[in-house]
Amino acid sequence: MMLRALLLLTLLPGLAQAEPARVRIEHRAASVRLNAQLTSAWQAYEAGDLGTAWRLYLDVTRLDARNRDALLGLASIALKQHEDALAARHFGQVLALDPLDPHALAGLAQLESSGDASSRLKLLLEQHPGNPALHSALGLHFADHALWNEAARAFAVALRFAPDNPLLHLDLAICLDRLGQHREAGASYRRALQHDAYHRHFEAEPVERRLTELAAGPTP
Repeated sequence: MMLRALLLLTLLPGLAQAEPARVRIEHRAASVRLNAQLTSAWQAYEAGDLGTAWRLYLDVTRLDARNRDALLGLASIALKQHEDALAARHFGQVLALDPLDPHALAGLAQLESSGDASSRLKLLLEQHPGNPALHSALGLHFADHALWNEAARAFAVALRFAPDNPLLHLDLAICLDRLGQHREAGASYRRALQHDAYHRHFEAEPVERRLTELAAGPTP
């Protein structure tokens, strides 16, 4: 169960539509046509229009079957739609291009339920210590096992490398909330809202409701 799925059952039931996993989708130099399609696909993804994003990323792969950005885009959309097998296939295609691609490895690690996912991520972090996706994946793994202290530390490290990522602030806030560190959790919830001003990554209302609850004091 991913961190936000667990939250769905505990603190913030209104986050049912929150993004289940994060795979960074990047833009790299390409032909003018491919670059334009990648930009349009990324904009559709960010706007939550996953159908259009999927079609555009798929169009890119028809022109360039080895395009890393398009393959990661397809994998990320599959993750959001809980199509784990499809996501794994696209991550595997990225790894066929680069067996140590950190974003693809982080995505696959999030799909694993075996106990060695933590070891694999830690090994990858030795090779890519500044990769926020890997730190985030490790945090999600720890949260999956209710290891809230370890998860909070991993998300805090991820934020050093991606301080404007609203989902990392939200993940950290949830961990701090579960640890009873309510003042710190409130600050992280507020930062998550500030960095997601257009509500593209999660629903603001349940987070605002939780902030109101925290301001009112401990729950009886």
